[in-house]
This record gives sequence, structure tokens and C-alpha cells, in this order.
Amino acid sequence: MWKMYVEPGRMAAAYGSDHAGEVFSFFMYRTKEPKRLPREERLSHLRQMFDGMGWITQELLADAPASPSIFMDAVSQIQMPTWHRGRVVLVGDACGCPTLVSGQGASLAMGGAYLLARALHETADYQEAFRRYEQQMFAYVQAQQKSARGFAKSFLPGSHFGLFVQQTLMKVLLRPTFRGLLRRQFGAESLLQT
Repeated sequence: MWKMYVEPGRMAAAYGSDHAGEVFSFFMYRTKEPKRLPREERLSHLRQMFDGMGWITQELLADAPASPSIFMDAVSQIQMPTWHRGRVVLVGDACGCPTLVSGQGASLAMGGAYLLARALHETADYQEAFRRYEQQMFAYVQAQQKSARGFAKSFLPGSHFGLFVQQTLMKVLLRPTFRGLLRRQFGAESLLQT
């Protein structure tokens, strides 16, 4: 089970693992300038960023393990004009990087690996196989990146009004009538249909 709590500009979430009594926590906040923090500073930084936040946020942070086990990263995209050089070709997040808010990372990685394997199987020249793979994937990956950028703007609202709009839309969109729309947004078409 996944539970989350959102305030303007920040979110805390928790979900149970398969091990009794173990809970994973996830924190996200908006910032104009993401910075890379040494592991020993991460927990204190999170406690500072989420100070005063409601729900069970303070308990999650109080129970957080030692800093070395805390992973932090910025939600960002890298867009590259080509994914191969010499005998090296990139697959998955290494080339597509749709970000976690897209919900498409694993699908792009698995579909891309399949298309690359198929191109290598069908083409004697690995350079031609790399070009074919990239040609089949490129427009699809760009569309997923664009969709993720659009969704990221509404994923973590920066104001109370934005949060109200998000929650209202979710109540409407989660009704059975809108399942097709959600499937199109998060399920996407299969890139293997190319």
C-alpha cells in the first residue's frame, strides 16, 4: 500500500515492503537550484526541508536510518541527439530518461532493448542496427519526455490553489468513465508496434 501526503511544494510518502515492520519513505520537494549533498548531510537537509509538515512526516524522518542509506537525486531529463558511438549504444534511462514522473522508464527500457536486439539480429552491420534502433525509438522517446515535462508541472503543485486543482482533477479522473484517458497518459502506446 502506498500512502502520500502533499502540501504546496513538497510531498511525503510511505509504503510497506515485503518484510514485516519495514517501511520505505519517499520525499519530494520543489527547488529552483537542486544541489548535490554529501551522504552525511542528506538526512539533516530533509529534516530541514520538511520541518513542520503534517501527517506522519516528522515520524518518518525521525525513524529514518543513518545517512548512507538515503538516496537523493533531482528529477531531470537529459536529451541527447544520438544514442550510439562506435560499438556502444545506450538503452533505457541512459538514452531516454523520461524521469520517474512519466511512469514509462521500465517500458521504454524493455521495449528499447527488444528493438535493439531485433535490429542486431536482422542486420549484419552493428552500426546500421544501432541507427535502425535509434530511428525506431527516437520520436517515441521524445514524446514520452515531452509528456513527462508537462506532467511534472502538475505533479507537485507549488500553491494551495494548485493543490486544490490537482486533488479535484484526481477525484474526477479516477472515476471509471476516465480510465481510457488515464491509460493513454500512463499506459502509452506500445513502441513495439513500430
